[in-house]
Formats: sequence, structure tokens, C-alpha cells
Amino acid sequence: MNTINDFITLARQELLPLYDAGELNQILFLLVEDVMGFSKTDFQLKKNEPLSGSDSEKLGHFIEQLKLNKPVQYVLGSTWFSGMKFIVNENVLIPRPETEELCSWLLSHISQLQSHISLLDIGTGSGCIAITLKKNLPSASVHAMDISPGALEVAKQNAELNKTEIIFYQGDILSKDFETSGNEKFDVIVSNPPYIRRSEMNSMSVHVKDHEPHTALFVKDDDALLFYRAIVDFSKNHLKENGRLFFEINASMGQEIQDLLLEKGFRDIELKKDLSGNSRMVQALAALNHLIT
Repeated sequence: MNTINDFITLARQELLPLYDAGELNQILFLLVEDVMGFSKTDFQLKKNEPLSGSDSEKLGHFIEQLKLNKPVQYVLGSTWFSGMKFIVNENVLIPRPETEELCSWLLSHISQLQSHISLLDIGTGSGCIAITLKKNLPSASVHAMDISPGALEVAKQNAELNKTEIIFYQGDILSKDFETSGNEKFDVIVSNPPYIRRSEMNSMSVHVKDHEPHTALFVKDDDALLFYRAIVDFSKNHLKENGRLFFEINASMGQEIQDLLLEKGFRDIELKKDLSGNSRMVQALAALNHLIT
């Protein structure tokens, strides 16, 4: 490949069976932007720009990775979330726009709270939720946990990359022995836990099901609320009075999760749709009597 246009021609020949034309054009722009630093205007106007040998080799490698159905974010090793760059690899889920909406919704609810609040992100993955909250609430004490050492390593790198101080824990929320440091109580607990039923796997893109970590995605069909129950039970003992619990959810589980929260003594339960019209978020308020429910 001698020019960017050569790269585009080759990529289309190799990848159009795997992507539609619009999606592929966006992917190719991301790849050229990463290698050449081009803007979208440059990408359109400089297609005959010569490629160095090293740039040609790198772009060719990208094509080979994409032919394996590897998500472009993993190919590049990074993505953007809430205006910040995040390192991603196959130890962590690729952050989604719906999770940005969850962060925005959470921040809109707690903006009136005192600045020195404490928050816990359960199942932090790349750290995108915890880091976004810390960036917007610099005086807050933000904690984050995950069961995966690989995910925590990525999250720590992202905290450093985005100049945020996060307190990280490794632990299993399903273990009754899991406790945060000092048995601290929080003003806010938030989680985007595994919520996709295994029966839904076949309807998913191969880019997701063949590459993103299954432990962060899937639950058994006969126990789809497993992580929600564990987090709700943990929150009963680790939320302050009038603290808030926020979840991202499977769009089909909204009523079940609201019923669970009500049963466990939470109040002011609210289900919210995302911008696509899917029921995607739930929040609830803790009260003093939930501690003895």
C-alpha cells in the first residue's frame, strides 16, 4: 500500500463482507486517525497522501485483526467515553453510550449533594464509570471493585491516564466474605453488572460474543438477577441513610429489578429509558428501615 487510498481500497475488499459500508467507513477513519493523526476532513481530502513503510505495515496489521472480527476498539487499544480516552483490551468490556447515559443520570441526581461524598462502582471493568464520576466530582471519594485482576490493571491505567485518584479493590461481590476497606458506607453505589441471558448470545454480534469477556456479559437464564440480588443485599448494609443505588439493566428486566428493590426495602424507585427508548437504568433510594429489612 503506497497511499491512504490504497489502504481504503484493500480494506473494503477484505472487510465489506463483515461490515456494512457506513460502519466500515467510520472504522477506516478511526484507523487512519490513529496512525496519521488525520481529521475527518483530512481523511476525505488527502486520500493520495503517501504512506511510510511503517504506517503501511501498521494499517495492514489492523486489517488482519479486523478480519478476525475483533472490535475496532480492541484493535486500536483504546476508545472514548464521556470525552475521555480509555485503554481497552479483552479483559474489559468496551464502554457503551448507554453507560454514558447512566453516568449523566447519576450526576444529575447527586449534583445537589455535598461535595465530599463517597461512591462505589461495583464491577468497574475499564473504570469508565468511576473515572467519569471522579472527573465530575473531584472532591468525592470514589471506590471501584472488580473480580478480574486483568480488568483492575486496565482500570488503574485509565485512572492514571485521566489523572484521577480512585481506590480500587479486587473482590467477588457474590462472595459473602467480600468487604470494602474499613467496612465503609457510601452515599452512592453504582453498577453495570452482567445481565445478558445466555439464551440471548446467538442474537449478538460476533464482534461482541467472540471477543468481549463473557464473565462481564452473561448470566444463566434461570438466575438472571444473580448479580442484582447480591449488589442490593450488599447495598443494604453499605449505603448511608438516603443513599442512592444505580443500575444499568437488561431492557427486559425492568419490572423484576424494581420488584427486587421494593422487596428489599428501597424506595423512590425509578426506571429510566435510554435514548433508544429501551428501559436501561434503575435508581432507588435507601432509607433507615432498609437496614433491618
